[in-house]
Amino acid sequence: MYFNKKAQSNIPRNLSFARFDSYLNASKNKQEALKLYQWNLELSSAYMVPLHLYEVILRNAVSDAITKAFQSDWHTDGNFEISLQHQLKDRLNDAVSKLTRSSNNQVPTIGAVIAELSLFFWEGMFTSRHDNVIWRPYFNDVFPFSTQILHFSRKRGMLHTSTNKIREVRNRIAHHEPIFDSKFNHTQII
Repeated sequence: MYFNKKAQSNIPRNLSFARFDSYLNASKNKQEALKLYQWNLELSSAYMVPLHLYEVILRNAVSDAITKAFQSDWHTDGNFEISLQHQLKDRLNDAVSKLTRSSNNQVPTIGAVIAELSLFFWEGMFTSRHDNVIWRPYFNDVFPFSTQILHFSRKRGMLHTSTNKIREVRNRIAHHEPIFDSKFNHTQII
């Protein structure tokens, strides 16, 4: 076990008794709950690399599609901004503003903006409002290994659904929530 005796005795209090209760309720006793907590940590850790790769690959592909539809500095393109639903527009403007402030009022690079935007933003790009300008013409270009049997809109919808589920998993892990329980179905991610 990762935890020495002192750490083991402090985990329930340090986590909060309410949070540790989910481990106790799924176990026979405190020792089993600590083992379950450790296993949840290991499981969460195992997910981090594939989650990281998914997000980086996805955001780069979406950025490539946006670039094809608009321009390489799409983060400053008014036409792109107009195409966004309100919440995504706010996320983009917040990212650009934050980066501008932190770089002595220099316009941020597209790479910095891509990295600053949340997975929620990238998920939001997979809605039908972007079909005509982005996904119909460029889906297969930026996702060349996707099945050619399905229509682009079906594949776009599947990516939206999968990304939503993956974002939920990532957020549970990031907030140190249990991912071992029956409410969380690992097989339903994709």
